[in-house]
This record gives sequence, C-alpha cells and structure tokens, in this order.
Amino acid sequence: MRCRVEVHNRGVADVPMTRNSVLADVRLPATRRRPTLADPRRADSPRCVGLIMHSLASRPGRIVSMAQDIAAQLHARLLVEFTSLADPGHLQAVRLIERGADLVVVAGGDGTIRQVLPELLGSPIPLGIIPVGSGNVLAAALGLAPGSLADQVGAAIAGRLLDIDVGEVVCTEDTGRTTGPALFCCMAGIGRDAETVRATSRTLKKLLGPAAYGVVGLGQVLRRPRPMSWRVDTDHWQTGRHWTVLATNTPLVPGAHIVPGGVLLAEQARMDDGLLDVVAVAPQRPDEWAGIAVKGLFGSPARVPGLDYAQGPTIQVHSPEPVAVQADGDIVSARCVDFRARIAGRIRLRVA
Repeated sequence: MRCRVEVHNRGVADVPMTRNSVLADVRLPATRRRPTLADPRRADSPRCVGLIMHSLASRPGRIVSMAQDIAAQLHARLLVEFTSLADPGHLQAVRLIERGADLVVVAGGDGTIRQVLPELLGSPIPLGIIPVGSGNVLAAALGLAPGSLADQVGAAIAGRLLDIDVGEVVCTEDTGRTTGPALFCCMAGIGRDAETVRATSRTLKKLLGPAAYGVVGLGQVLRRPRPMSWRVDTDHWQTGRHWTVLATNTPLVPGAHIVPGGVLLAEQARMDDGLLDVVAVAPQRPDEWAGIAVKGLFGSPARVPGLDYAQGPTIQVHSPEPVAVQADGDIVSARCVDFRARIAGRIRLRVA
C-alpha cells in the first residue's frame, strides 16, 4: 500500500521524509501496531488530511507513518507541516486549508490547538487531536488521552464527528492595553489559577500531563484571595475576595483523575450548550478548602461555603489590581483588570 505524502517546511530543500522535506512519495514502514479502520469509506471521511506536527513532539516518525496508513485506507492525501518558534501553528493551518485539507489534525498540545482554532471556528473542517503536547487539557476533557498512539491517531483522522462550543476572552490591562480575543475550548480563569498555570513548568506538564496544574496549585491554596467582582450577562455584580473566577465549558477538571472520572468543577456545564459556567472560588477561611475538596472529589450535591456558580453566554470580571488570566493553560494576560468571556462559536472535532 502506498500513500502520497507532502511534508512542508518553508525555505528548505527537498529531502524525502524528514522534517525539512517538501514533497515525498513514501513506502509505508512497519510499525508496532498499524491502525486499521472497520469502515474506511464512510461518506464523512476526509479526502485530504492536514497534519500539524509540533516541532518538539516525541515519535514524529511513528505518528506520520500511522497517519499515512489511515490516509491510505481512506484513499486520502496526507499533508504534513511542522511548527517552529516563529510559526507555532496558525500559519500552518492556513497553508493546509489553502492546499485543500478537509481535516486538520494537531499532533501537539493545547497551545498548538489554540493557534489553529481561529481558522476552524465556524468552519465545516474538523479538528483531530493527537495529544502529544506538554499539557493536553482539551484531549483530557474529551477523554482522548488514554489509549495507544495508534488509537489516538485513528480517532483523530477517522473518529466520529462532535461539535463543541468555543469561548473567547478579552482582557483590558491596567495600562489600558487590550489583549485578545483569546480562544479556549475548556476554560479561562482570572486569579490564582492563572498564577498556578504561569508557575507550572513544561517539564512537569510533560511528566504529569494536566495533573501538573493541580500539583503546583497546592502551593497556591493558602495564598491571599484577591478582591474581584463578577457577573453573568447583565445581572448584579457579585463582589468579594476570590481565589479565582473561572469561565468553564466542562464539568470536570480535565486530567485530574484523582478519582474515577476526574474532579468535579461545574456539574451543570456542557461543552455544547452555548453557555459558559462561572465557578467563583472564594474560601474565606483555610478550613473551607476541605469542603471544596470533598465536593470536587465526591460530587456532593450540597452547596459548600466558598463556591458560587452561575451560567450564561457572557461573563465579566473586574479586579481593582492587575491579575493574571489563562485560557486552556496559556497565559493571555499578566496584568488584567477587566475580563470579558463569551461563547464565540463552535468547532467540529474528530473523537474516539
């Protein structure tokens, strides 16, 4: 079986099947496990697969080989682009779509996915995810991270279709500068959770995955809450001292598999309901963290001190002092005083 593969990296000469090659027609090498499809001729199957490979991803050759295998079974072309420090994913997505890709697959983490989102938001072109980044929050939320690499590649290219909401956050900083809109699929947060993200090293994320944020977050638990006010849509402002205010699109903390299923974040949250859920974490005493932990770990329906919830299509947060903001594990502002999040649209995914 042969599959025509085009591998692109700007400004580099042609070399068959290396990171720097422009065009290659490659015979498939043997792998430990070759992914196969039960029904390779479905009506919604892609005809041109665009693969964006993070430049630091491990086992890139195996991933490309497996993607070749699946593409060949679908009688589809495979186009491959590698990221770089100068071009971390967005331009690669633009080029792949211009060259005819009707499926864009990211072999990387949340940062690369966020680079690709602007080109796929509201588009019929699906996104496939091979979770080999240092932090794979969206993949964990979708249940994609477990399993073999062959399973992950197969789901990314030939899995079922699923539409989910995409949020966007805009920050006004204390200097008057505006940052954003920054797109996110799982959550955006302002306060100590963003400071946790900022303090979490790439090495620890590579070692522990999304659970690394929880480990580092333990060191932030007893730090002083910050004064913040928040509201949903045009409701009244809720004012107090908050550890963090989250705008979330998922009911569980992605990757926090301390108990089966993960840690409960917002039980009413859904990734496809057109709404964001607010989780305002505002413990006033150290002992209130115990109740918050019990609710998260065991899903207790009872309300606990230090947690407030709301739901709506738009969320605003004001802080009298500059604080950090994160979106799906990326810092989007270090000095935000006004935070505005809303549902920006939808993307289509390929999932297991």
